[in-house]
Amino acid sequence: SLDARLRALGPDFVVFGEVYGQVQDLKYGVKEGAKFAAFDILNRITGTWLNWRALRDACEVFGIPMVPVLYEGEWHDGIADMAEGPSTLAPHVREGIVVKPTIERRDPRHGRVCFKLAGQGYLLRKEAA
Repeated sequence: SLDARLRALGPDFVVFGEVYGQVQDLKYGVKEGAKFAAFDILNRITGTWLNWRALRDACEVFGIPMVPVLYEGEWHDGIADMAEGPSTLAPHVREGIVVKPTIERRDPRHGRVCFKLAGQGYLLRKEAA
């Protein structure tokens, strides 16, 4: 079970992700219940986030599903456009994207360099509250 896989990672780690399925108007083809996909892991003892490769490797080793990876590479002006369009998981609008560096870092003014960009199509859909 997912619970067992998360516990196997150990008590020092907190997994962050998305719960999807029967939790909102976009069901992602999930007929009942919900599914989970990770996008980040925090070492709660050291207060540090896993770098991209360590995150990906941990999820693979422990069988923790991850959100789809749409792009890996250098930052460019078109990245914000990736928040739009159809979902890669189901035939409806994409909710958005999570953008983070390969190697974790902090900005002295803004803190951790990591953000979620919600798509306008998702925010403006008629089922949105």
